[in-house]
Amino acid sequence: MRKAWLGFVWMLCTPLVWAQIQITAQVDKTEISLDDEMTLSLHVQGGTNIRPQLPSLPAFNVYSRVSNSYSINGKTSYEFRYILVPRLVGNATIGPIRIDYNGQTYQTDPINIRIYRDATSNSSPTPAVVGTTVATDSATATNTATDIPPADDPLSPPFGMEHINGTGNLTPREALTLSTSRELTQQAYKRGQSEPFFLVSAVSNSRPYVGQSFTLAVRFYYAQAFDNAPYHAPEVSNLFMEDAGSSEGHQTIGDRVFYYREMRYQLVGAAPGKGTISSASIEFTASPFNWFDRLFGITPVSATPRVFESAPIYVQIRPLPTEGRPASFYGAVGAGYTLSAAADPKEVEAGESVNLSVTVTHSGNLKTVKDLNFPELPGFKSYPVAPASGTGKRNYKTFKTVLVPSSPGVYTIPPIEWTYFDPTLGQYKTLQTQPISLQVNPSSAANRSVDFSTSLPSNNGLQTLGSDITYLKTTPAPQENFLARLSRFEYINWAALGLVGLTLLFCLLGRNRSASTRAYGEAKRSLQKATSYEQISEALSLYLAHKLNIHTGSTPLKEVVSSLQQRGYPNDTLRSFATLWQQLEALRFAPAAAGTSVKQQAAKAYTVLKLLEEKPR
Repeated sequence: MRKAWLGFVWMLCTPLVWAQIQITAQVDKTEISLDDEMTLSLHVQGGTNIRPQLPSLPAFNVYSRVSNSYSINGKTSYEFRYILVPRLVGNATIGPIRIDYNGQTYQTDPINIRIYRDATSNSSPTPAVVGTTVATDSATATNTATDIPPADDPLSPPFGMEHINGTGNLTPREALTLSTSRELTQQAYKRGQSEPFFLVSAVSNSRPYVGQSFTLAVRFYYAQAFDNAPYHAPEVSNLFMEDAGSSEGHQTIGDRVFYYREMRYQLVGAAPGKGTISSASIEFTASPFNWFDRLFGITPVSATPRVFESAPIYVQIRPLPTEGRPASFYGAVGAGYTLSAAADPKEVEAGESVNLSVTVTHSGNLKTVKDLNFPELPGFKSYPVAPASGTGKRNYKTFKTVLVPSSPGVYTIPPIEWTYFDPTLGQYKTLQTQPISLQVNPSSAANRSVDFSTSLPSNNGLQTLGSDITYLKTTPAPQENFLARLSRFEYINWAALGLVGLTLLFCLLGRNRSASTRAYGEAKRSLQKATSYEQISEALSLYLAHKLNIHTGSTPLKEVVSSLQQRGYPNDTLRSFATLWQQLEALRFAPAAAGTSVKQQAAKAYTVLKLLEEKPR
């Protein structure tokens, strides 16, 4: 009897336990710069259909909201994440986040944030966590939806946009995004009065400029369950389109709750004229049973295949004005671009390479921007490298070139200009990089030359290193022989010394001639074994040093060609050699631009080597 009574009391108290909710708010950093973003997270334990109410945030723009829910032992917990971007410099406060639930109000404590103008002062990314717990009346947590909707007003900004206009000062991009979301909501409100399923779409700009990025949003609304729903994205004409993600939410229209899934795309106009966005479509089988039937595995008796399409959209792509367009314009359209330049290293020796890079950053699409043309810099040879691009908090595109100084000195890379077209102002805007100073020191590298004779063995392969035995003469000296008597005549001694000198001279000439003869064979073998462009250049340098006594250490190509011309080589050979040498320099300093393999380049070098081996006319 006592156990039964305790069980009855436990059943009565259980709703009171489940009705308690706890909320906790935190940010991932308490100090932030204007060009950064932060995440505000709200954790709620317990309750059903939780709808947080953010406070007024005049110092921030709220760009997105993501929510998730999960259930453990029948108790539901919620997590809300907001992306905040600061607008003002100074101390800011995120006020209490409020939740009204079952006649009770729950709220977090305020969070203080320090906003700096740049990231150099941001030194404390320590997260801040605040929260409060209040016990309220009984409730049961049964909501398992993965997305919590915004306010039910059909004309209010939809999921992720409900607070973006809290500052009263929208950027043009924010205003276009907000207008797109409101247009989708209004279309849904009209069609949701009589249709349980429908597809709507809208664009953020119906008259974009060529190269201007704008957004296409497609929403599929459904108020009933369905199965097997493949989605077919729209096709475009005279436009470039790429996926920009998706989101989910729901909207109350009349007395019916519609869930929706939104697909977003970024579009860019390709050429002036008409741009067409065809209908998006979705095919599915509507089910005449509800979610409760699904939970208990009840199968429908019949199902009806359905196909829904959105209306096609036509945009007018405007041409960019030609008046006032500078040569530094490469097709970028929009606002908020930044430009920076860097050189690495800033101190080199003559003949060494310097990597010069110019980086453009923007929140939009940079794929359609053309490559930057680097200006010619006196005293440098330049070797362009393929640009690199990437995405992050802001998209970027980096243009690179390799500079090789030919002589020592102090050089200044002047400002590099880059222009974009601002569609809001209807004007071209030019950005400039800061000047960069380079210190070029004299080259310390010696001329490349190899003496093959130093590695040759003696005639018999043996070499005397020393002697440790001394013999003592214990017998009288023998009588003078013929040679000893002949040595008394001085003229014979001088003649023998002269003969020895001539012999040494002929040996020296023979050795140089032998080294010259072997230069071709050594160069040929080196080219056959070459595994890099550096080894190909080394083989040609050694050949010129041993065969023609031309040293290429820091000698400009023009002087090398002039030396070959003085030795009588024809113009065809000179042109072939100059072309090969320029290709090797480009491949050594900018291998990313290589169009031929090392093996193919070695074969070209061997062809030029045979031309040089032929005797000049």
